[in-house]
Amino acid sequence: MADSTGDSLDRALEGALTRRIPQSAQAQMKYLVKQLKGMRLLESRASVVPRRTPSHRADPAEPAGGRAPGSHRERWGDRMEELSLDDARLLGPYVLLARLTPAGGEPRLLARRSGEEGLAEGRKRSAPFLRTAPMQHRRPRFSKKAKALVSGTVALAAAVDVTVAQADESSKKCTAFDTITLGKYYGNNNLWNEGKYTGTQCVGSNSQSGSTISWGADYSFANSATGKDCDVKPYASTVLGWRWGWKVDKSSTRLPIRVGDRKKVNTSWEFTVSANPGVMNVAYDLWLRNKNTADWQDQPTDEIMIWLNRQGGAGPLGTKYGSVSLGGAMWDIYQGAIGWKVYSFVCRTNTTKATLDLDDFTQGLVRRKLLSNDKYVSGIEAGTEVFKGTGRLDTKSYSVDIG
Repeated sequence: MADSTGDSLDRALEGALTRRIPQSAQAQMKYLVKQLKGMRLLESRASVVPRRTPSHRADPAEPAGGRAPGSHRERWGDRMEELSLDDARLLGPYVLLARLTPAGGEPRLLARRSGEEGLAEGRKRSAPFLRTAPMQHRRPRFSKKAKALVSGTVALAAAVDVTVAQADESSKKCTAFDTITLGKYYGNNNLWNEGKYTGTQCVGSNSQSGSTISWGADYSFANSATGKDCDVKPYASTVLGWRWGWKVDKSSTRLPIRVGDRKKVNTSWEFTVSANPGVMNVAYDLWLRNKNTADWQDQPTDEIMIWLNRQGGAGPLGTKYGSVSLGGAMWDIYQGAIGWKVYSFVCRTNTTKATLDLDDFTQGLVRRKLLSNDKYVSGIEAGTEVFKGTGRLDTKSYSVDIG
């Protein structure tokens, strides 16, 4: 007769648990680091609760009617998630209780409980799918055969508290033109050049505090049959004010503003770009019109881009007009048109951190008689234009304050 799943598990564990680990916490940690050097322990989102050992302070006594406030169950009970075998192995000193699906599929975490209580709970809740091997103060060293057989894992190692977490991606938006509201701003997954690319892009928010936000975007694009290297594919961005309409309360944006009124538009932006991000830029995008009542149906008359960073040989629209020193940096000015006039200030030296007054740039064009003081700045964006490639833009902090 074929061995039962439980017998196979028992034999696999007996063959795997072969070596004692050191007794002191310091020695255990050294042993663990040596054995796990270069090994990736966790890939799934999971929080692992430490099993109590003599060196851990026990929870307060359990009152009548339930566990004491602050107990492991209260702190962690609602954070239980699926945990694969490869994720669970070699994390200690923890007891992870799992069950097999009847078809022998991936284990699903049932509970995180300590000591004999955990083992008893596991047997009760997972029978007949799981047979739990006795706890042993030995480090599991799984062979290939054991990996295939073991679905319930007891992992004992260094006497330290560990929490493993992955960034929350619940706000990530990957559909074209999906938006995320961030106070007076909103994130925009702008995939505007449809038909010129194959690939995907997602935007996600991290935090918002007052007028300061953090957010990110990841992308992967190639040319379609009709696309060219010079075609901008998307512009993942955050928007303040107008962008073919007003998505958030217009009064909170303090836009539009007349160029000739010389109001300060103070902005700061700190970001990182992934290694080898393809052909792309990181840039502001300002939208201007002849009136202060523009709505979704009104086209812009002027667009001003401010390139802080460019990669892979990316270049702006049009031809070079001249150069200017603004905000402590040198910028080359380009002039072009795509149904409206486009002016691009391209920083000669790439940066990942800038503090600017955007009024300096509009006035730079006014002095050159390229822009009228009677125009209105109605929208301010900040993001990344991607021509092709795979990469990520992460904004640590971004703000715009209009004086």
